[in-house]
Amino acid sequence: MADSHILFLVFTYFIRYVFGQNTFDIPDLRFEAFSPRGLLVSMPYSSDIKLFGFHGNINKPIQQIEPGDISEDITRPTNGRFNYFNPNLELKVGDVINYWVFVQVDQLGYRKSELSWKVDKIMSLDNPSPTKCQLSSTLFNGISSCVGNILHESRFNLNNVDGYLWLTEKYYPDKPDYEYVIYGNDEDVLNVEGNLLHIKPKFNESIVRSNINIEGCTRQQRHECERRFVSIYQPPIISARIKTKSTFTFGKYEIRAKLPKGDWIYPEIFLEDPKNPTRRVIIAYARGNEVLTGDSGDDIGGSLLFGGPMASNMEPQRSRYLSSYRNKQPIANEMHTFILEWTPEQMSLYIDDINYGEISKTALQETGFNRATPMHLVLGVGVGGPIHFPNGYTSKTYVMPWKSTSSTQLKNFYDSKSLWLPTWGDDSQLQIELVKITAI
Repeated sequence: MADSHILFLVFTYFIRYVFGQNTFDIPDLRFEAFSPRGLLVSMPYSSDIKLFGFHGNINKPIQQIEPGDISEDITRPTNGRFNYFNPNLELKVGDVINYWVFVQVDQLGYRKSELSWKVDKIMSLDNPSPTKCQLSSTLFNGISSCVGNILHESRFNLNNVDGYLWLTEKYYPDKPDYEYVIYGNDEDVLNVEGNLLHIKPKFNESIVRSNINIEGCTRQQRHECERRFVSIYQPPIISARIKTKSTFTFGKYEIRAKLPKGDWIYPEIFLEDPKNPTRRVIIAYARGNEVLTGDSGDDIGGSLLFGGPMASNMEPQRSRYLSSYRNKQPIANEMHTFILEWTPEQMSLYIDDINYGEISKTALQETGFNRATPMHLVLGVGVGGPIHFPNGYTSKTYVMPWKSTSSTQLKNFYDSKSLWLPTWGDDSQLQIELVKITAI
């Protein structure tokens, strides 16, 4: 996987460089080494520079388009400069940084290579220079960043999902949700069109009684990649899920999206611990059922939004720390901006400009989300399953047609398709306009 990242990066820079043949003088960089550790590399800000890329090696040569041991792409200035800050690098006088620089000016790219800087003095962090960034608690692939740095931004203005930033999952889901779908990359399920990412699950009756072998499966366990039909039905829904290849801890997560409508559909917009997928931070969740009521008349349908930390997939811990917001109409009726702000001290949740949830430091300590756990951002659409819908709830005119403990739940779901499938339409899709992750 690492090799494919490097090849993609090299190809991207090659294309940008080849087509950027006009002249542009890349400004000189400023280097500052700190004690006990830390390196700041900065370049003066100019409004026509859209990206500053720094790639370097310590005390060894670097090839012209080699990614390097220390590297980052910076798209936003701080205090009038583009700043790359590595807080973990321990340097000494005499060390040499060999590097190359790439800048994007409008749609053209320019590179300056075969450069080097020798450490001639070490500055104290107790007396930092004016250009030094404010170090954030937010981690990007385990590395600290400067407050205000944009660590990830996807606007989906290409004609496909950016394979450098996102992994398209292909697997047969198991725990923690056991949803009634198979995740793949069918073009009519997962696509980018009109500057929007679309994930629209589809009903596929032909696979219910078939043997399944997922080509290009992204999971390691055999039962997540292939299953034979014996007596238990296969999931009748093809859906999609993507996740960031990078990991993040803490930070501000901004997702502008229109959630999916339709009975037993739900969005998957959350941070997930790769070592324990039951540990999640929900950014936006609302069931696709317009109305979903229990015996007491409580409605947990599409007008109820949830967000917050989830330390277990079993109740009551699953929803104990979640915050909720009741809207006057289904959340999926229109596009919204969902925001999670997460620090070691607290979490804050927003829909548009409304702050509907504050998760305390005590709650974070009890769930373990006060610790620096690397997380992937996940975007997808799930359907059904034994976890997301309580037994006995009524979707407008009919009771949920399966029991969460039944061995025939998939068959019961499939057999009741005449009830739920008519509620699916063009709005039964997750549409994402923006994903932005910022260090705070």
